[in-house]
Amino acid sequence: MIGPEEDIWMDMVEQFLALVIYPTTAEAQARQADNLLKMAADRVRLLPGFLGARVFLSEDGESLVTLTEWSDRESFQQFRQSDFGRAAVQLSAGLNQKAYWLRQHATVPAP
Repeated sequence: MIGPEEDIWMDMVEQFLALVIYPTTAEAQARQADNLLKMAADRVRLLPGFLGARVFLSEDGESLVTLTEWSDRESFQQFRQSDFGRAAVQLSAGLNQKAYWLRQHATVPAP
């Protein structure tokens, strides 16, 4: 049970996270990750409400994982409805990715 003395922050701000897992191959993984990074650096990071993005590579080379953080769900929805967002959705439509739209519940900081 978590007591009041615990250093756990329940976030009042309704940040929104998009976690997407893309299947890939070991040969294509780094190239695809670099393409996603370039897209985020060139376009997505300039959008209203965008807070940050991370790209992860699975050790087995079979997955590429992206995590984008938005100030709120509305900012994410505006991205998805923009010309750029719609184009990104179309490009990734055939990749059989698994997407999770997440709300942050709590943060547990290191001591």
